[in-house]
Parts: sequence; structure tokens; C-alpha cells
Amino acid sequence: MIYLYLGQNDLCLPVTAASLQLGLLMSTSLPAYEDLAKLPHFRTVGKEDEGMLCFMGEDRQGNKVYVTSVKGHPDVFIRGVGSLLSVCQIPLQEVVVVPCIAENPQVSRLCRIITLLGFKESATRLGSRVARNRFRELAATTYAK
Repeated sequence: MIYLYLGQNDLCLPVTAASLQLGLLMSTSLPAYEDLAKLPHFRTVGKEDEGMLCFMGEDRQGNKVYVTSVKGHPDVFIRGVGSLLSVCQIPLQEVVVVPCIAENPQVSRLCRIITLLGFKESATRLGSRVARNRFRELAATTYAK
């Protein structure tokens, strides 16, 4: 099975959720900024990253885990994935798309602007705060076994 964690304008939330599934983070304790910043692909995204699938690893059951991000309309992306699977005759049950969208997408846009201004570290810190604020919710919706 393939798990695809989907973010909007950043990879901070999807990477955090995927890392919980992979066992890179423990759901029992809130991670420190340094722990989040060390995770692969934990960052805001630019136009060149939009829609790109980033492989995070395989979980203990052998499921492949990916993360991606779109600028807007994650629902359209999810429908597109379903359509592509149908065209390729791949059962829809083979891929699970898990939306990891911030309550306020403006925060992700702000992170992106801060990065464009050259303050990547500040954007990563802001992204980690969003991930820490949503950590319990992400832990509850993750497919970690």
C-alpha cells in the first residue's frame, strides 16, 4: 500500500504526519524544533516543488510513504490522483491520500513569503510551530501501527 500525505504550500505538516507513521517521531511526546527541522523534506515549498512526490521511506508493514504539497485546491489534487489510478487500472484502495492542511492556509503562504525574502530558518521555525500545534491531531490521524 502507498500512503501520500498532502500539504498545502508547505511540507511541514505532511512530513510530521509521515514521520509519525515511519517511527521517526514518537506520538507520546511533543517534538522539539530541532527534531522537526532534522526531518527529511521538512520545509516550505517553492513553485518548483509543487506537486512533486517526496519519498519518506517504508513503514514496518512495508507500506511506502510519500509527502507532497500543492499551492491550492487539495481536493482537486485528490480527485486527480483517483482519476490517474483508474486510468492506470490500479485499485483505489492501493493509495491512501491523507490531507494535512493547516486550519489557516495563510500561515503556509506567510512561510513561503518569508522564505522568498531569504529568511529560510524563520520560515522553518514558523512551520515547526504549526506542526507542534497540530501534533496531537496528526498523531491521531496517522496510520502508524
